[in-house]
Amino acid sequence: MVYIEGKGADGKTTLANALAASWADKRGVHLVAAPGDKTTFDFAGKYRGQRVSIFNEMGGTDFSPDQFCSIFDPKYASIANSRNEDKAWTANYCIVTTSRAFEGFVRDCWLPYAKKHIRGDIIKQAQTDDDWDEAYTSRADVADKIRQIRRRFSVRVWLYQGQCYIYMLNEQYNEARLFDRKGYEQGKEPYVLRRYGTYNPHDPESVAFAVAAIDEVVKEYYTTYGYDVTPWMEDGFPEYLQDLMGEAEEPSMGTLRKRRKPKTMKVEPKKEQGAGVSSDSTLAPQGPGST
Repeated sequence: MVYIEGKGADGKTTLANALAASWADKRGVHLVAAPGDKTTFDFAGKYRGQRVSIFNEMGGTDFSPDQFCSIFDPKYASIANSRNEDKAWTANYCIVTTSRAFEGFVRDCWLPYAKKHIRGDIIKQAQTDDDWDEAYTSRADVADKIRQIRRRFSVRVWLYQGQCYIYMLNEQYNEARLFDRKGYEQGKEPYVLRRYGTYNPHDPESVAFAVAAIDEVVKEYYTTYGYDVTPWMEDGFPEYLQDLMGEAEEPSMGTLRKRRKPKTMKVEPKKEQGAGVSSDSTLAPQGPGST
């Protein structure tokens, strides 16, 4: 699954459609309508075996945690409830677009489940990180559902102020806890920055190199963790995209959670042999439209 987040008019839908088109076959793309009020969310109603499904403006409360983890299991096809008859949803790729910050999505999905299984007074009084730690400790099996929800998204894409940041799940640090308040601990982020670059949804070339970069990170994830996914790009990652999209190692995601007062994001640049590159280098990717 690929999670694309950004504000309105940032180009989420444009990028999702282009990404889906690059992965789709002759059966086309499965577009999922957003659920309406007082209606059953029948996301598989129009599914006809397409390889790619797009969930535009999907919310964390659209599925229960158990449903979400079952339907979007990365290894197995699932049976989806549908009005007339249940269907096997066998899409290879799933793209979610939303304006909701990622950890907010995880919280939205998990919290109603937690309220059913963790003592009500603990949840109601949880105002600080220490309070939440007590909630996680009291029911470790319930808290583990946070890790499972997050694990469904192998790649996160953040569109912000004309930039495209692409993150890959780091399963080693995917902890069973929420991160809305304190943020990720530097060096132990559950998602690490793998590509970044300028993004203009009105420039076909800009969209194309973003699509190729996301595809590369998806392949990197599944290769790293031993999954089998198709199709693979026979020619690998085009060299010109390496110039347009940067690479990063051990980045800090501390600024990602501060949506109201964003700061300049800094990353740890990839050091070359014999080069003394400062670890305090400011992110300044060069691509189409860069100044």
